[in-house]
Amino acid sequence: DLNKKLPFEDNSIDIATLFFTLYILDDNAETLREIKRVLKSGGKLYLSTPLIAAEIPEPHDYCRLTYEGLERLFKNVGFSEYHIERVGGRASSAAIILDPLMMFNIIRLFVFSFCLFIDRITKKQDTHHPVPHTYFCVLVK
Repeated sequence: DLNKKLPFEDNSIDIATLFFTLYILDDNAETLREIKRVLKSGGKLYLSTPLIAAEIPEPHDYCRLTYEGLERLFKNVGFSEYHIERVGGRASSAAIILDPLMMFNIIRLFVFSFCLFIDRITKKQDTHHPVPHTYFCVLVK
């Protein structure tokens, strides 16, 4: 249960992973503090979290797990370094939303491939309000 104290000693783990979980925790900051507690100095946490919505920094977008929200959370928890990578763009995010409507894998293959191509072409125009479908993060204690 990630909402409870982890059953590991302080500074005992080299690497931890947390994929598509951060947004469903009772207190995500407390869970990150627990992971940080059990990581050895220089230990890494590999984390990913979904977001299929435009980032809306007006002036900031802290409450949702956006780039700014994750950055603020990681700083508040006290990780010494972190890297946040946006994954995907508007087209691939739309394809993920429409995935339940694609009844055959060959359709998915074509649509997702095309959307990844569109994301690559439009990446430079998508800097003011990016729409990633996932963030991949590496945090270092």
